[in-house]
Amino acid sequence: MIDVTMPCTIRPDIIKQTLESFRKFVNCSSHNFQFIVNIDLAPKDEPNMLEKKAYMIEDLVKNFGDVKKMRIGYYPNFAIACKWLWQNTTSEYIFHLEDDWEFLKPIHLNSVIEQMINKECLETRFPKVNAPKFDRVTCQPCLWYGPRLRKLADNMITTKDPEKQMRIGSVNEKIDELLPGQGELLDWPNGPYCRDLGREWSKARGLVKWNKNIDRKEITWTYQN
Repeated sequence: MIDVTMPCTIRPDIIKQTLESFRKFVNCSSHNFQFIVNIDLAPKDEPNMLEKKAYMIEDLVKNFGDVKKMRIGYYPNFAIACKWLWQNTTSEYIFHLEDDWEFLKPIHLNSVIEQMINKECLETRFPKVNAPKFDRVTCQPCLWYGPRLRKLADNMITTKDPEKQMRIGSVNEKIDELLPGQGELLDWPNGPYCRDLGREWSKARGLVKWNKNIDRKEITWTYQN
């Protein structure tokens, strides 16, 4: 099995588009996929409808694979979502998907895993449209070596952006020594492989994922000022 970790909000149209493109373009002949899903409430959702809507999302995901575990986040927090998702994985390799990406061309994970084994890579990223090349961990669609991602999750704090925590010398010293070093982080060639669907959705609703206060204490969806 390959665990697919998927942090979501209640936006079934985008989730369906993501999963349809994932099924069309991402394959692995030697492994099956099982989904681990975290569903958070966004500011314009009605709290009393969250549980009902969350199970609607679970039913949607089940059309594309087994749902291994699901969590409902009544108090949205992206760091808590990632920490919970990654800690609940058990597979040797983990595909971090998120709910708002459209895949554009084939990804053959057998070849990716073979390269990761040969090069002793810890993470392979699948480059996105119009993205600068970063020599650091990102949360765009990627395949992780499971034991390392679980160690990162165990040391993750829940008051800081997960991506920022996974930058050496940034905000989490405990994670620094666990991050992929030179040669352990691979961008899969001949991309881009996906495009971001979430920015347009957020912009249309006046939302940002991270609070822009200087101290960055709040890690949640929030309204733009």
